[in-house]
Amino acid sequence: MSSGVGETVLFKSVFTDKYVRPINKRTPPNDPKNERLLADGKGGTHMCLVKPHTGIDMFHIKSQETNKYWQVKSARDGWITADADANSDDGTLFDIEYFVAPVTTATAGTTTTVRLRHHYLQRYVCLCKDGDDLCLRALSDSIDKDSKDVFVCEKFQ
Repeated sequence: MSSGVGETVLFKSVFTDKYVRPINKRTPPNDPKNERLLADGKGGTHMCLVKPHTGIDMFHIKSQETNKYWQVKSARDGWITADADANSDDGTLFDIEYFVAPVTTATAGTTTTVRLRHHYLQRYVCLCKDGDDLCLRALSDSIDKDSKDVFVCEKFQ
């Protein structure tokens, strides 16, 4: 398990200038897309960065709205959801992973620009079109030139 609760932040896409939040209450109700993360500007969700026992600048990310951790359902498609009940410090499971988020320099009332990278897959998190939504996906092996992988991290106390 992780070493404890960390900083509380909001992530906002530089590409869309909209906040990241979980998709909730889509139809049909059992659709696995229900818990995907998207940047739609309808209000951000506070995310808690939980520091694991190992790794510098690595965090588990937990949605305070759903009280669930970010995860990747499958290495093949890389869609990121906020529906994992627990975290793991070994970083080897697809369903419970670290994300690299260099936000340690952020202070209350300030922002910093970050790229999130899935530690095990070694892929950057970027926005991908899913129907009408722009959802988060651990897809890019390199830095994206159109900033779909850049987020503003706003820190809260």
